Amino acid sequence: MLWTQRHFLLAVFAAIVASAASVNATQIDHAGPSTPYTGSVSRLEAVLYDNAPVGAETVFTSGASPRTGGADEALFDGTAALINSMQFGYSVATGGPAAFDVRVRFWDDADLVSPSGPGPQFSALSSDFTLSFTGQVAGAFITAPIDLSTLPGGGVSATANPVSLGVPNIVDTYVQLDFYQPGTQTSVLANGVTFLFDGSGVNTGRTFADTLLGGDGTAAAEVYWRDVNGNGTISLDEARNFAAPNRANFVLHLEGRLVPEPTSMGLVGMGVAVLALIRRRS
Repeated sequence: MLWTQRHFLLAVFAAIVASAASVNATQIDHAGPSTPYTGSVSRLEAVLYDNAPVGAETVFTSGASPRTGGADEALFDGTAALINSMQFGYSVATGGPAAFDVRVRFWDDADLVSPSGPGPQFSALSSDFTLSFTGQVAGAFITAPIDLSTLPGGGVSATANPVSLGVPNIVDTYVQLDFYQPGTQTSVLANGVTFLFDGSGVNTGRTFADTLLGGDGTAAAEVYWRDVNGNGTISLDEARNFAAPNRANFVLHLEGRLVPEPTSMGLVGMGVAVLALIRRRS
């Protein structure tokens, strides 16, 4: 029954097409207030999800209005993770504001089995913080790495949700971006700042277009959510996609640490105990 409902939802997503306006990819740079990611890298610390443009890949924005708030999924193999660094793309329109705030929310679960409707799409808020941008100019940008390790718990927690996804061992997190006038929760004027897409497909990680998750691998199966009514809450009926070949994936890069399964941790503990026993006997 779960898979039947998921396929229905994907069909609903595919039926909604938003327009796209081209943005010059050569304008991508690393402007933006952030703290460079630092720290040792262990075997469990890695790029978890990446959809930043490389090579000849191009970026674009939605031409739909309003487009000052929205969300996208980021999925990757594992059972749990602690996300401690992120980058995201944004576009400042000609005549757009030189200063604005970006409210960033991470959600740990989503309603993917209910019929499309007005209910909330996401649940289990795992992080909510605001970044202030100043000295901005028109163009398409990606932030420098933003350090999330200073957040409570040392980062953003993300877990696998097999009940909602229909498959085990896939971590899903949902990143919501809202662009506000400085010091307020009022959207920037005239769609002056919006999220940015790389339509070529993700470099690392998975999306709902993945066949493992019931997709067919095409652009029509890619989905993002646009806050159509501008109320700050993403609802089930706000899913959107683009006409082929553009894929509805935010420019987004997440790094962090995979959290081992309890069984794996038990094996590690057993190994330490055995080693201690050997040392006592030697």
